[in-house]
Amino acid sequence: MSSKLTAGWIGTHKILSALIVLVLFAGSATGSFFLISSAFGTPSPESQSPAVEESDQGNGEEAQEQQGESDQVSSNIVVMPQPTTPFVARLKGLGNGTNSIIGVEKYQELTLSQSVDGQIVGRASGISVQAEEYQVDFIGCINADGSIYEEPEVQSIDAKAGGTVDITVKLKLIPADQVTEEQLQKLASRWEQVVEKGGGALSGEVGQRALDQVRRRLEEKRAGTDGMSTDEAITKAKNEGKMVFTGTLRVFKTDTEVADFQGVKMPYDSTGAKYGPYTVLKLDQPLELSLYKEGLPDPVTHEASMICLTGNGMLTEEAEKYSAYDGQRVVIAIDANKLQWPTGVRMPNAQPFVTEAVEILWPLT
Repeated sequence: MSSKLTAGWIGTHKILSALIVLVLFAGSATGSFFLISSAFGTPSPESQSPAVEESDQGNGEEAQEQQGESDQVSSNIVVMPQPTTPFVARLKGLGNGTNSIIGVEKYQELTLSQSVDGQIVGRASGISVQAEEYQVDFIGCINADGSIYEEPEVQSIDAKAGGTVDITVKLKLIPADQVTEEQLQKLASRWEQVVEKGGGALSGEVGQRALDQVRRRLEEKRAGTDGMSTDEAITKAKNEGKMVFTGTLRVFKTDTEVADFQGVKMPYDSTGAKYGPYTVLKLDQPLELSLYKEGLPDPVTHEASMICLTGNGMLTEEAEKYSAYDGQRVVIAIDANKLQWPTGVRMPNAQPFVTEAVEILWPLT
């Protein structure tokens, strides 16, 4: 086509010509962008998105797995409870010492701690010894939440006479609701040994306080009131048909001590502990009690200001147990048929007495 014809055609089709130029320019620009992008190797969005998503997903799953493992480890760690009594090691000399050393017992309080992995450990360092071989066993503690520790295995340690030794023992916790009466009874017996032979503070106030706490925990276990509030323990006893009393418990060695406490004259001659030891519950307030009296078919009603728990040759073996509560306000429960008025003269004068051991439901401090 000649240039004249071309110019004429464009002149008569200006709008169409402009559109054609725009289309050609746009196509050229797109092609150029594609060529430039290809030349520099820039990946398309479709080619990079899946890779990024897969990487992020993998990292997220790994992080979640690690967090789950961490949470599981943390949930398995039991926080060490607060001990309320000492944890003690007993070292017994076995041999290679003088005759005065062999068989001699040494008691050492341990420090309890917990490692980052949750293991509870008892330790003592620099313990002075005089024999070259020792057998070591352990007397556990009562924790604030009522839990105790399993009794560790006996250890044997070698030493140098006149030197020092270190003791380390791993401990396993027994939750309060899994502690048995037998375990507490054994623990009480061991603490009696500590008080008798431990020396120093362990044979004094510290040891006695620990023994009292173990005995108290044992009594609560026997009464089935461990872990209960005072109100719950009282309700349980009443539902079982028992009589419940609140007062201050006192322990006396002699008849005259009871008479002085009651504020009466001795009704008979006594030179001391004629019928003791006595355990007396001084009631918070006097009560009218209808109780049976030996030899009478029907109950008799009198006012009582105290109740005799041991004494006059009865239940003497219980006095030591009650001594843990001497001077404390307590709640006791007793079968009504086991509480009666005296028929003769006995201390405390004209006050009811029990014929079987009572349950200490709760100390009121």
